[in-house]
Amino acid sequence: MNVSSILKRKGTRVETARRQTTLGEAARRLTEERIGSLTIVDDDKNLVGVLSERDLVRALCEHGQSCSKLPVERVLGGHPATCKPEDSLRDVMAVMTRRRARHLPVIAGEALVGIISLGDVVKGQLEDLELEVGVLRDYARVRP
Repeated sequence: MNVSSILKRKGTRVETARRQTTLGEAARRLTEERIGSLTIVDDDKNLVGVLSERDLVRALCEHGQSCSKLPVERVLGGHPATCKPEDSLRDVMAVMTRRRARHLPVIAGEALVGIISLGDVVKGQLEDLELEVGVLRDYARVRP
């Protein structure tokens, strides 16, 4: 299974926000949409970063309640980890582990075409394992 398999199942909708969106607005959107991250884009819709719940907690600790008025670009880290539709789930899991990322934007060419979460990847890997177990069971049944 690869990233495009996940996107076919879950869809390609990506919640985005601009750099100047305040952390307060970002927190409200995360809560309303029941999501763990917002993909931050510039005015040309190019990927700038990924704002996670973890980033919000860090900003609150560093800036106090006044952080709600800060633009999201003030708390974004460096260049975000990304993946491509053709990447295998094993490769994506390695990137997520190494970069400690729970969400990866999916980039095709230069376009943002989706986002996948750690939960999506784990679910995909479990489906692969269940399929493999089923094939092995069928093979064991027909073998004399």
